[in-house]
Amino acid sequence: MVLKLSKVLLMNFQKNTVAIELLVFLGSIAACITASFYLLFTQGQYSLLYYDDSISHLVIARRVIDSIIPGFIQLGGVWLPMTHLMLLPFVTNETLFHTGLAGTMVSSISTAIAALLLFRIASGQFNSTKLGILCSLLFMLNPSVVYMGIVPMMEAPFIMFFMLAMYYFHKWYYCYVNERGSCVSQYRTLIKCALAISATCLTRYEGWLLPFGMVLAIIGVYVFVTQGRQKCRIEVFITFSSLFSTFGIISWLLWNTVIFKDPTFFANGPYSAAVQAASRPYSIHLLMNPIASLIIISNVASAMYGIPVLIISVLGILAYFFANGRNQLFFRILLVVAFMTPILADFAAMLQGSGEIYPVGDKRWFNGRYLVFVAPLIAFGSTSAIFFVSKTLVKAKEKKFVLVKIISVSFVIFCYSIILFAQPFEVGNTTAMSDSHNSLFPSRKVDSSTYETGITIGKLYVHGGGESKAESIVLFAPNQVGQEIMFVSNLQLRKFIDVSAGIYWDTSKVSPWIYGKFLILAKPTESQSQNANSDPELKAIRYWQTHENSLFKFYHVNYEDQYFYILKRK
Repeated sequence: MVLKLSKVLLMNFQKNTVAIELLVFLGSIAACITASFYLLFTQGQYSLLYYDDSISHLVIARRVIDSIIPGFIQLGGVWLPMTHLMLLPFVTNETLFHTGLAGTMVSSISTAIAALLLFRIASGQFNSTKLGILCSLLFMLNPSVVYMGIVPMMEAPFIMFFMLAMYYFHKWYYCYVNERGSCVSQYRTLIKCALAISATCLTRYEGWLLPFGMVLAIIGVYVFVTQGRQKCRIEVFITFSSLFSTFGIISWLLWNTVIFKDPTFFANGPYSAAVQAASRPYSIHLLMNPIASLIIISNVASAMYGIPVLIISVLGILAYFFANGRNQLFFRILLVVAFMTPILADFAAMLQGSGEIYPVGDKRWFNGRYLVFVAPLIAFGSTSAIFFVSKTLVKAKEKKFVLVKIISVSFVIFCYSIILFAQPFEVGNTTAMSDSHNSLFPSRKVDSSTYETGITIGKLYVHGGGESKAESIVLFAPNQVGQEIMFVSNLQLRKFIDVSAGIYWDTSKVSPWIYGKFLILAKPTESQSQNANSDPELKAIRYWQTHENSLFKFYHVNYEDQYFYILKRK
């Protein structure tokens, strides 16, 4: 009786799509939240801030409302603004800001939505709710996916918007090919897809291929699938997709033009990826070297997902192309290529010299986290492998169909679980946490010094200051290091003057004593001299490092270590 009742409840639950989608969404949220609190309690208070960039993202978002010159100008012109705008409501809370949980709020919701959209796409492609659930589960079983789903980085929001664009294009394709719904409803779906692409383009530069890919995909569907038989005009589709999908790129170019007087500031400014890559020698090894770049990508993918999972996924994708004959082959190739777009963009950037993924030490990868972009494709391919096995068994009228299906599903989950348990959430073990260029703040020696400097300036300032501009702290430190000092100090960010402070910076870089009650000066390092000619902060640092006597007329040393001075105005 109980068994029969359980079966009835299970069947009713499976028919209730809303309940299933809610389960997928809340289950993903629960996995991310659990992981974040596990790290905070076992790895320390800065475990969600493993990447130096994560602190910068929090500080940039916070400076919109807490700066000596607050406003959206604090978003800058190199990092795309969408993640910082999403962080903005959460960084207003001191606890969420200083623990990094503000990033967990944004990234966990983004990851959950991505898992939900993957469920919808897989359910539609395999005509199975169970396989849709399995696909989203496999996506969430990877520890790198979970880690990037709890930190204040751009990857999780990017995957969310990317999957949203794919979902709406998937929905539009079947409505267009099968002529379901009115032309107006199809236009509306395509506009949603284009707007999602624009949001993707405002999150990470990997998305900038998508607007052009969308137009080519629409033309391809019109030419190779429908041969122009549809009643809805293709010209309108292309117009809408071109207009709305490029809105993000156009708006960013306009922003750079208005704020920095250069539409390409994001590409050639002092903090751009190309300039930063030029200071690191490995990018030269990857420049126009597709073999070396592909080897790097495959090695990181093997580390992140495991060779058994990659083999299952590749076989599943090949089966997906031909499982139902060739009538859907064009769209299936289109879908798989779309899944691969972000990593293809990174591959192109590696060849061009502005993108970097490379080995650092033993089993460590600088920017190895980029391979998290193929996680949806890996999960989709593995699900396809199970679908193909199931379909083959049905055709063969296999008597032990259910048993073999259970074994195949268990085997795939087992292969995923090997990576999940082999890569615990510890520094250097999870692939997304094995980036030696950065390290768990403040475990590196220089980070330890940054940490101590931030704590010290917070203590020194707490009994003085006030809201007067003349009671500020002038930061002559590399941009990201300065943001770490601000973060650790627990002071309001408006107390600090750095390159983001506009007119106050222009004055302080030549006469810091006018506004600076305190001054933090970085000591000379080899890395600072590499970009000193283009980086405005490094220029100021180098100048005052060679004119310390002028500073000491107005300041005396309050604190000194291997990397920093803290000076107080006399």
